[in-house]
Amino acid sequence: MARVKISACYIAKNEGQNIEKSLQSVKGMADEIIFIDTGSTDDTIAIAEKYGAKVYSLPWQDDFSAPRNFALSKASGDWIIFIDADEYFPLECCRQLKGIIAEQFRQRYDGALFIRRYDIDVDKNNDVLADTLVSRVFASKKNRRYHGLVHEELLDDGKPIQKQMIIPPTQVKLMHTGYSARMTEHKARRNLALLEREMAAGTNPGRLYMYLADVYLGLGEDDKAWHYAWLDVKQGRRPTTYASRSYRILLELSLKGKTDLRGRLELCQLAVRDYPENPEFRADLAECLATLERYREAADMMAAAIQAYENYQGTEPMLMTAEIAKIAADRGKIFAALAEQQEDIMGLLITALCAMNTDDYRHTETKNILPPAYRQIQDYYHEGKMPTENWERLSSCYVACVKILLDNHGEVWLEKLLNMLNNFSGEIRHQVLSLLDKKIQREEGNAL
Repeated sequence: MARVKISACYIAKNEGQNIEKSLQSVKGMADEIIFIDTGSTDDTIAIAEKYGAKVYSLPWQDDFSAPRNFALSKASGDWIIFIDADEYFPLECCRQLKGIIAEQFRQRYDGALFIRRYDIDVDKNNDVLADTLVSRVFASKKNRRYHGLVHEELLDDGKPIQKQMIIPPTQVKLMHTGYSARMTEHKARRNLALLEREMAAGTNPGRLYMYLADVYLGLGEDDKAWHYAWLDVKQGRRPTTYASRSYRILLELSLKGKTDLRGRLELCQLAVRDYPENPEFRADLAECLATLERYREAADMMAAAIQAYENYQGTEPMLMTAEIAKIAADRGKIFAALAEQQEDIMGLLITALCAMNTDDYRHTETKNILPPAYRQIQDYYHEGKMPTENWERLSSCYVACVKILLDNHGEVWLEKLLNMLNNFSGEIRHQVLSLLDKKIQREEGNAL
C-alpha cells in the first residue's frame, strides 16, 4: 500500500503572533500545508510561505465554514489535519500522531480522530482553563464538509460522522492559546453576531441553542443563557462535541438563584438520565439528595459517581479530578453514616406510628418529625389523605416503610400499607414483592 499523504489545513487572518508555533508543530507531519488567508494585513502570509504553505486568498464573509471548505477543496492528502492558527501540537506528540494516521490509513479507516484540546491562558502562565475533545484529524472524503457560520461542525452529507475514535492525551494532545482572558469577550461578541445571523436564517436553530447559551453566559446575560440552555436540553442529548454544556450552564445558574432546590434536583436527574457516564452530574445529584435528607439515595449515587470517574471512557469532557473524586468519596461515606442513623430512627418511628390508631395518630406531634414524603405516606395510611406529591416521587419512601415493618416485626400493620401498592409502578410492586418473598424465606429457614 502507498504511503499516506497528509494535508495540514489552516484558515487565518492577522495571526502573525501565533501562526509560526503552529506551523512548526505540523511541518514534520504534513506533506503539504494548505493556507487560506481571509484578509491579513500583517506578516501572516509571509510566515506561512516560509514554511512552504500553498497560500490562497479568500475574502472574509462572516462564515467560518466557507474558508474551511475551500481549504478542503484544495487539499490533496488522504488525511487532513485541520487546526487553528492559535493551536499547536507539543513536539513529543507529532511523531505519535503521524504514526497513528499511517496505521489508520493502512487499516482503511475513513472516520475522524478525537483529540483532547487544552485551552491555556497565556496571560496567566499558561494555566489550563478547560479541556475538551475536538475533531481536528480525519480521513479526506468528498462529502465531508463543514456546516454552520460559527462553531462549525464537520459532517458527512450533512449528518454526524459515524466513525469516531478517541486518541488518549498520553499519545496526542492539542494546545490552544486563543481563549486568554483578554480575548474572551471580543470573541464572544463576534460569535454572537454570527449566531444571531444564522438564527435569523432559520435553517437549523436547534444546532445553535447550546452556543447561544454559552456566549450569553460569557457575556453575563444569565436570563438569556438560561433560556437557550433550556431550549437545548429539551432536545435531548445531541451528537456533537461537548453536548452536555447546556446542562452544566443550567446547573451553574441554578446556584445563582435561577431555581430552588427542587428545581436543581430535577436538573441533576435530567443530566444523569441523558449523560449517565458523567461522574460530576451524579455527584451533583448526590449532594441534592443529601440536602433533602435522602441520605441512602445520596450515598448510593455518590458511589455511582466514583465508579463512573474510575471507569470513564466517554467523549464528553470530565471535570472531576482525582482530588475532587477523593472529596466526593469522603462525602459518600458521610452520607452512608447519616443514612444508617436515619434508618435506625425511622425504623422506630415508622413502626410506632403504624401501631397507632387513627385518632391517636391525628393528635400526636411525633408525626411532625417525619420527612415530608414519609409524612404523606402515613397521612394516607391513617386518614386516606391524598399525597401532594405524585406517587412515583414517594416510591422510595414507600419501599423503605415496607422494609422497616418487615425488619421490625411489624407485619400486623403491613396489610394496610400493602393496600397502597397499586398506586405505584410495576417496578416498585416488584421490589415490594421481593421483600415479602425474602421475609418468608427467612422465616421458613428459621423454622427448619
